[in-house]
Amino acid sequence: MDLNDRIKICQSCTNKKFDRKLGTVCGLTNDKPTFEDTCPSFHLDEIHAKRHDRFTENFNKKAIRKESGVKYLTTGIPVFLIGMLIITMPSLNMKSNFMILIGVLVTLGGIAMLVLSIMSFVMEPEDKSVKKPVQGNKPIDEEEIY
Repeated sequence: MDLNDRIKICQSCTNKKFDRKLGTVCGLTNDKPTFEDTCPSFHLDEIHAKRHDRFTENFNKKAIRKESGVKYLTTGIPVFLIGMLIITMPSLNMKSNFMILIGVLVTLGGIAMLVLSIMSFVMEPEDKSVKKPVQGNKPIDEEEIY
């Protein structure tokens, strides 16, 4: 286990401390962590763990949103082009208002997919968490600290 792995463990411990010169250090030894596999003085910082879980959840939402944007984009372009092709086909050899209507509907579907892809890349996921009321400098419920 290297130093970075040990520091990640220390960051979720209640004994952690921050030193301006060294960064995250153990609050008991005031030095960088030296344990090998597990720290005998480790105590899980519940607030940090919940904050980390929320961050991971929001990061995953962004990744899912980006992935769906790519799907909309790769589907929207061909649908749009097929719709345009259907619209121009009746003008070449047959005068069918029905085919033009189908072409317009398919084209609009392609445009809708392109708009959805742009929105998924540009817009941030909505944060539906409820902020807890604050009294003075201390939140009323300390479990909901962001």
